[in-house]
Amino acid sequence: MKKIAIQLSIAALAVLVLSMGISSFSQEASAEGNNDKKVSDKRTVNGEFHQAVIKADDKKYRIDGDYDVGINDDNTYALTKNSEAKDIKNLRLHIGEDITIKFKCPDGDCRETGRHGDYEAIIIYIVDKDEKDKDIALRNEDRIKTIADERCGEPLSDCSVVTDIPDDIDEGKYKLVINAAYDEGNAFFINKVEVKE
Repeated sequence: MKKIAIQLSIAALAVLVLSMGISSFSQEASAEGNNDKKVSDKRTVNGEFHQAVIKADDKKYRIDGDYDVGINDDNTYALTKNSEAKDIKNLRLHIGEDITIKFKCPDGDCRETGRHGDYEAIIIYIVDKDEKDKDIALRNEDRIKTIADERCGEPLSDCSVVTDIPDDIDEGKYKLVINAAYDEGNAFFINKVEVKE
């Protein structure tokens, strides 16, 4: 009788372990299937962001930094929004046009982004005009076209990009995204743009 009870206990234990394993596997599978980025640290600051200065032929545009997105130790995102960022209403770029992008601090003091030290790369791309800025900052958007991807290796105020608007972009309204990547994070400059012939 003791032998049967022990065998039943072992069988029950095996079923319990197996069911726990299946439950754990299904939780991992559902987590892997979820593309939403988890944000555990959200805050808003007044200014303290760089500006991206775009020179295009005979015009100059200043785009405020919108978001700074760092990565926490638990692989969640720390999202900081610039509450004073303003959109440029008339940003227009032309197909084939040469553009130069440099970065500056409007007040000469970029404490917020200055804490990151050297930047690794500047990536410039366009996305659909209806994409939400927060989704762009959390990289949940589809890029329509990457315009530039250049190494930096310096503080952001010393970085610059020279590129052009490629011929294979259709005329229309988009959002222009300038992503300044540093170690374990990114600063985003996002503005609506009209691309014309």
